[in-house]
Amino acid sequence: MSRTAIEPHARLKRSESRAQTRARLLAEARAAFLRFGYARTSLDQVAERAGFSKGAFYSNFVSKEEIFVLLLEEKLRGDAAALGTALMPQDDYDIALKTLHGYLSGRPDLLAFTGVAVEFLSQLPPRSPAGLRCAALYAEQRAAIAALVAHFALLCKCQTSPDADAAAAGFVALALGLATQSRLDPEAISGPLWADLSVAFLDRLLRSG
Repeated sequence: MSRTAIEPHARLKRSESRAQTRARLLAEARAAFLRFGYARTSLDQVAERAGFSKGAFYSNFVSKEEIFVLLLEEKLRGDAAALGTALMPQDDYDIALKTLHGYLSGRPDLLAFTGVAVEFLSQLPPRSPAGLRCAALYAEQRAAIAALVAHFALLCKCQTSPDADAAAAGFVALALGLATQSRLDPEAISGPLWADLSVAFLDRLLRSG
């Protein structure tokens, strides 16, 4: 068999191996951020927990900042997609509210990661490349939440619809604030409390217009 005949397979195997390495490093980095916070997580910790050298980290990622932005992107876009899938097909207002509550209360890890995100965001210069990237990601999240708020308004048959963009900003602010408190007292500021307050906020907003 000629060398050229095996090169595509070899390239595929290298590509698969690289993808597996990146996925493992991302998973271990997320676990370390949740356990130690952003500032106290070191690249040595991440590489060692993943079973790789620090050099393997730098062959896949530029910095700790880059890997956190990638994890934040995965979280925000994953949340938006999962909520859209769960809520958009709903045609009953009360069931949709219960579905939203169930999703939020069942994912305390989302609130925990948001707490680390608050720590990370507070350290970013506003106009830095990472700061601009995060601003764009949160703008995407607000747009996705605004679409859900508009959907809930239709289900509620509200006489006056709320400003969906403002409501979305309120939802994000609520999550960021609770996540900050949850890092200090996770038992008091829990996923179920986040779900209770979010549903109450949305219901009150829609019924009052």
